[in-house]
Amino acid sequence: MASKDTLTELDNRRMFNRALQSAMEDAVKQFAPASILIVDVDHFKRYNDHYGHAQGDQCLQMVADTLQSVFARAGEVVARLGGDEFALVLSACTAEKVMAACQTIIGALETTPFDWGGARYSVRASVGVAM
Repeated sequence: MASKDTLTELDNRRMFNRALQSAMEDAVKQFAPASILIVDVDHFKRYNDHYGHAQGDQCLQMVADTLQSVFARAGEVVARLGGDEFALVLSACTAEKVMAACQTIIGALETTPFDWGGARYSVRASVGVAM
């Protein structure tokens, strides 16, 4: 069974589910919080429809690379759920650290320029949190 997303080389949904289960079990054993962040690229369908799937794939790879570069510590899992949705599992983080992680994601994506049809733009994303 595959464990990596072929486009982004991040963990796939199967591995995310395993990581989430493990993080929840650890949280219960250690009385420490576990958090899930869901990252959704804003307006991706419109971008993908207008510029084509090859350009859309490049955008998803850039998002994956950015997330992986920011969240690569032990206890942090970055996965692609599918389409333009990514997920992170963070273990033993306070609410303040989780909110800082959300701001880091948004800031990192906005400051990483991406070519949209010959012009440079930043990628915007929405982040949902469950703690």
